[in-house]
Parts: sequence; C-alpha cells; structure tokens
Amino acid sequence: MRPGGLLAGATVAVLASVGLPAVAQASPVVPAQAVLAAHEFPAGSKDYKAFPIGRLPAARPQTARTPCDARAAELDAAVAGASAIEVEAWRGDTLFTASIIDRPVAAQFEAATLACTKAGPKIAPPADLARVNPTVRRSNSQRMEAMVDVRGVNVGVVASSPRGKTLDADTFWQVLRAQVAKVERQP
Repeated sequence: MRPGGLLAGATVAVLASVGLPAVAQASPVVPAQAVLAAHEFPAGSKDYKAFPIGRLPAARPQTARTPCDARAAELDAAVAGASAIEVEAWRGDTLFTASIIDRPVAAQFEAATLACTKAGPKIAPPADLARVNPTVRRSNSQRMEAMVDVRGVNVGVVASSPRGKTLDADTFWQVLRAQVAKVERQP
C-alpha cells in the first residue's frame, strides 16, 4: 500500500467522523419542533398550553428619547419577522413558560432588560448549564427568568408564582435544562 493512499484514507476517516456531525448540526432549528411538549415538562406538570406566534411584526420606526427606547427599538428590529412559539405548564404553585425564537437575540433582550426595568441580580447557573452561558435573573421572590442562544435560536424560560406562593426554583432549572437539551438534539 502506498503511504499517500493510507494518508488519504485516514483523512477521509477523520473528516467523516468529525465533519458529518457538524453538517447535521447545521440544520436550522424549527421553533415549533424544538419547544418542550407537555410530556417533556417535569413530572407533576399540568395545564400545558402552546402559543404559536408565527412571524413577529416588523419593527416600527421610532425616535429613541431614552436608553430604554433605544434598546427596545434594537430588540424590536432583532426579532422583526422571527418565527416563535411559547408554551406553558403549571407545577404546584409555579407557572413555567418556555419559548423559542428562530434567531439569537439574548444580547438584545438583556440590553433591553437592563435599560428598561429594575433588573434583578444575575444568578450563576448550575455547572452543567454554565457551558451555554445563560443570562439568569431573579427579579423577586416570585419570578426567575433565563435567556440563552443555542444553535442559532433563542431559548427563554420563565418561572413565576402568585404573590405569597413559593417559587419552585429547582423545577425552573429542570425546565431550562430540558429546553436547552431539546434544542441541542434537533436534527
């Protein structure tokens, strides 16, 4: 056997083992297929509802009078024409919402949040989620939210409880893990 043939064969084997999964990962994520289904929420979840959004409206031209106006306009422009879906389910006294927007917009959401609201402190994610670098905030004892861009789409998860009820933070992390994992598994 010629050395060149062995090298060519080894190169093909390496490209096949490394390159083909990358090609499969390059397929666009379809929000309606990537969002959590009812059975994918943690056990004990109920009252699942889905809200397909279709295409978000085009951004309206506006004059930015404040930093909030400017960041909101940037967010509107970033999501204009995007396909999105949101689902929700209750578990105990906490409502969990998961959403997918067909493009990465976590930075624009974070900029608008900081400019337009009294943003709660950032919370470090558990080690297994740190690799995707979500922005997680707890705005009060009744609300936690996360935004992260994964495989070219935006994943959002919100947990909220009525006043006087305990927020289920452990399930929040389970829902975020499940939603990120489902997006990562999409063909």
